[in-house]
This record gives sequence, structure tokens and C-alpha cells, in this order.
Amino acid sequence: MSGYAIAWLVVVAAAALGAWLAFVLLRRFRRLRYLAAGLVLAWAATPYSFDGEHTAPALAVAVFRLLFEAGAPWRVPLALAVASTLGVLAVYLVAVGVGALVGRRRRVKTGLNSRAKTR
Repeated sequence: MSGYAIAWLVVVAAAALGAWLAFVLLRRFRRLRYLAAGLVLAWAATPYSFDGEHTAPALAVAVFRLLFEAGAPWRVPLALAVASTLGVLAVYLVAVGVGALVGRRRRVKTGLNSRAKTR
């Protein structure tokens, strides 16, 4: 196994650990923890080819080019990271919307109205 493949395995393992930690640490915020975990995975798994033969996570390439390489083009990898962020956000909003509609329909159908007065 090449060093390049090992590096991507490390990135995937770190992303999985980061997503799990975000999910666990944000336990208090029930729905937002899914978004945080999804963003960690998207930022780590969005590849960007920076020299024609190698790829790296787009957000990491953008940060390194912005901070350490004067004059290097950092806008393209950053735009790719923003696009993946918007994609995750769109999927999250659709899932929350569908979940709210299904939950509302289920409550109305079974008579479990959260605003009903109980005595």
C-alpha cells in the first residue's frame, strides 16, 4: 500500500472520528448534531486535485494555500468546500422538513397533539 493510500485512510479515519465526536458532543442539540457530523465528513471527503496527480481534502488545500503559499490560487478549492457545505445543508434541510411533515402527520393521525390540554 502506498503512502498516498495510507494518507487517505488516515483522513477517512480522522473524519469518521471527528463526525462521531461532533455527534456525541452535540447530543443536547438533537437535530444540529446530524448537520455537524455531515459537515465534518463532507469537508474531509471532498477531494481537490492540487498538482494534477495528487488529491487532498479541498478545505485543507484552501487553508494551506491561503496561509502558507503566497500567490497560490486558493479560491477554487474554497469554492469546492463551500459547494459541498451547501450540498450538505440542502440535504439536511430537506431531511428536517420531511421529518417534520411526517411527524406532524403521524401526530394528527394518532391524535397525539402536543398542544392539547391534558388534565
